[in-house]
Formats: sequence, structure tokens, C-alpha cells
Amino acid sequence: MRLELYKDNLKEIVSLLRSSLSSGGIKPIFEHFLFEVKDKKLTIKATDTKMATIFYCSVESSDDFSFTMHGGTLTSLLSTLDEDLIVFTYNNSTNDVKLTCGKYKLDASSCDIAEFPRITIPTNLKTIKLPESFSTMLKSVSFSIGEDVSKKDLNSLCMDINKDNSGKLSSVTTDRIRLS
Repeated sequence: MRLELYKDNLKEIVSLLRSSLSSGGIKPIFEHFLFEVKDKKLTIKATDTKMATIFYCSVESSDDFSFTMHGGTLTSLLSTLDEDLIVFTYNNSTNDVKLTCGKYKLDASSCDIAEFPRITIPTNLKTIKLPESFSTMLKSVSFSIGEDVSKKDLNSLCMDINKDNSGKLSSVTTDRIRLS
């Protein structure tokens, strides 16, 4: 079972998902990304059970399969690879994942998929189009995001998107000293 992704695209996705991975978690499964390919759609998930991040995209794989990849290994690997196309080959009978990129090869084992926490997505979830001014708004509040890794709640952005159907987008950040 085979999955092909471009390094730059995967690097961006992994960087977004990385915030949900546990750092030194109790269960090793929380340090992994879950890759699920079904009906030519790829879903990549990460969680520490308090927060979950999910990414979706279309792929050209004809097989349906799931595997995990260690987040730290994948992150550091993506920063060193020279070639652009990354190929994941999953062996269902051995639970082994082979990552190939140019001349580079990595053999890894997938964790037990059943151990990965189920991430339920609300059925009433709606998609909205972010305003063109979103990146400007983000830059104007990001200066007050905390950098203390032991206080994850201060390392994030709180957004209220159209909660009261007013069409407004509000965001808040703080590092305990500054509020924006």
C-alpha cells in the first residue's frame, strides 16, 4: 500500500499538526501522527487527548489503509531531505512503514492503530471562508503568544468565529503579561 506526498506540503502539514502532539506523554502513541487513506482521501491526525488536530486532502492512492509515524522522527527527517517526493509504503501484514525520498530510506514500525484515541468530529461542523485580512489580524495579536512550553494554554490563539451569527471573527492571545 503506497502513499506519495510532496515534502514541502507534508512539512507544512506536520508543522501545523505538531502542536497537538504530547511532549513526553505517558503513552507513546501520543507522539505519533495517524495517517488514514480511505476512498482516495488522506486524513492525518495528532492528539494529546486534550487537543486534536486533523488535516484532510485528496490523494491518488487506490488502497485504503492506516499507519502511524513518530512525530519527532518525521519532523526532523523533513528538514533534512533533499528530494521533493516522499513515498510511504505500508506493509499490512508486518505493520512496517517504509519512507523513501530519493536515495534516502527509513524503515519504521507503525504503532497499533487501535491504541490511537478516537477523534470524533462534530456532525454540525461548518466550513467558513476566512477573511482576506486574517493574516494581518493574526500578525497583530501573535506578539503576545506565550513561549513557555510548560504552559500550553498560553501558547495558543483563542478564536471566536461567528459564534453569535454576526459574521465577526475575534481572536485573543496572552502570555500572562500582555493581552491582545
